[in-house]
Amino acid sequence: MSFDELLQEPKMDFPNNNDAFAAVLKFKKGNPVSGACKQAYFGESSIPIFWPHPSTKVCIKEGFHLAPQSGNRIPLDPPKQAQVLSIDMNCARWANAMMKMVYDFIVKENEKRGQPSFVILKCDM
Repeated sequence: MSFDELLQEPKMDFPNNNDAFAAVLKFKKGNPVSGACKQAYFGESSIPIFWPHPSTKVCIKEGFHLAPQSGNRIPLDPPKQAQVLSIDMNCARWANAMMKMVYDFIVKENEKRGQPSFVILKCDM
C-alpha cells in the first residue's frame, strides 16, 4: 500500500477466514533469532504467499514471555500472538510505504540532477 492509502486505512486488520489458503512451512525450530518479546525462525513456504512477490522465503515470528523462575521462553497464547504480531506486521507495512517514498524521491532527483557518482542500493520490496 502507498503512504496515502495507509493514511486512509492506518490499521491493518488481522486476516479473516476468507483470506485463508493452504501452504506448508518448512523451518528449523532450533536457534531462533530472539529479541525481548519475539523470536524469529527463517524458512520457506511451499507456495509464494506475499503476492505479487514470487519468493517463498518466510520469517516466522513467535511472541513469548519469560517464565519467572526459570527464565525460559514461553510462547504467548494464540489471541495474544495475534495482537502482538499484527502490530508488528502493521509497522512493517508502514516502513515499506515510507521506503517506497524515499525511492520515488531518489528517482525524481536523479531525473533532475543526473545519476550520483555512487551506487544507491535498493531493498527488494
